[in-house]
Amino acid sequence: MKKYLIFILLCSSWILAQTGSIKGTITDQEVGDPLIGANIIIDGTTMGAATDVEGIYQITNVPAGEHVLKVTYI
Repeated sequence: MKKYLIFILLCSSWILAQTGSIKGTITDQEVGDPLIGANIIIDGTTMGAATDVEGIYQITNVPAGEHVLKVTYI
């Protein structure tokens, strides 16, 4: 019974390891100032984040693979 339980825990850890994060900085193209409050969304999902006062964002628990990001700013 203990061997079976350990196997399940190892599988659960492996599944959880298949996620990561996307992080970056959004700045004005012309002057390089950070864009505060820009929204970054992973296309086709509800996952996203907004930039902070330094233009930095981070989206966590992102499934492994390639993703398209959409940035909006008002």
